[in-house]
Formats: sequence, C-alpha cells, structure tokens
Amino acid sequence: ETFLEVDILAEMLASCLRDQPLAIVTFLWNLVRYGKPRAKSELAAQCKLNLASLPVNSQVLAVCNAWKRAGRSVVLASASPESIVARIAEMHDCFDAYFGSDARVNRK
Repeated sequence: ETFLEVDILAEMLASCLRDQPLAIVTFLWNLVRYGKPRAKSELAAQCKLNLASLPVNSQVLAVCNAWKRAGRSVVLASASPESIVARIAEMHDCFDAYFGSDARVNRK
C-alpha cells in the first residue's frame, strides 16, 4: 500500500503537460542525458503540483496515525523527489521523518 493513491511522477508529468508543456521536453532531455534521478528532481522544481488535491489512502493514513498515537516513529519513504515528499510530510502531522529521491539517487 502507498500513502497516496496516485503516482507522483505521473501527476507531475500531467500537471506540466497542462501548465508548462515545454517542461516535458526538458524532462525528456534530462532523462536521456543525466538519468531518471535528475530528470525527476528537475521536473519537481519546474512543476507546480497541487499536493492537497491528491487522494490519500485512508487506510494507510489511519495506520500512520495509530502508530503515532502509540508512540512509534513514522517515516514517509518514497522514490518521489524529496522536495515533494517533504511537502506531503508537512501536510500530515503523523510523520516524524521523511526521505525521497534527489538529483543523484533514485530511491526506488
């Protein structure tokens, strides 16, 4: 199970295609030239993704909240760009820490 019910990379691509179509060209260039980690990181920097509109998996959220209430540490780990993961973690008070991919390392 995943925390969000959507794929962040697909959402970033759809958002940029709608709002900044040329960003897709840059994404493809970065993908071919530098690889997936940098391409995702650059796309996240260009894309204005509305994270509040993305559906959260209510069952996973309930488990995270229950673990938090029980005193356990809850970490949000994702292959999505860390800048996006940080924003998601800040929106939900159940996370103690987070980590995601950066321009050099794809955590998937």
